[in-house]
Amino acid sequence: MEKNEQEWQDKKKRHDEIQAQLSAVKEKILSISTWAEVIRKHIHSNDLDRAAVDELIDHIEIGESIYTDGIRRQEVKVFYRFVGLIG
Repeated sequence: MEKNEQEWQDKKKRHDEIQAQLSAVKEKILSISTWAEVIRKHIHSNDLDRAAVDELIDHIEIGESIYTDGIRRQEVKVFYRFVGLIG
């Protein structure tokens, strides 16, 4: 009886783990589908309007200006909304 109870608990624990993995995969699929729809909407655009920028870009970081040999250099990092969904 004890052996059956332990086996049932082990199977329940494994079931719960698989359910959590399934939920994570479903969430990722939804995110990828949303990303694909946004990209499809803007793929043939030649101009980026404010709405497109809001949909595609999470934020932009502008670094400090550095002058070297009279040339201004500045690092700019663009953080897209859907980074990490593919791959």
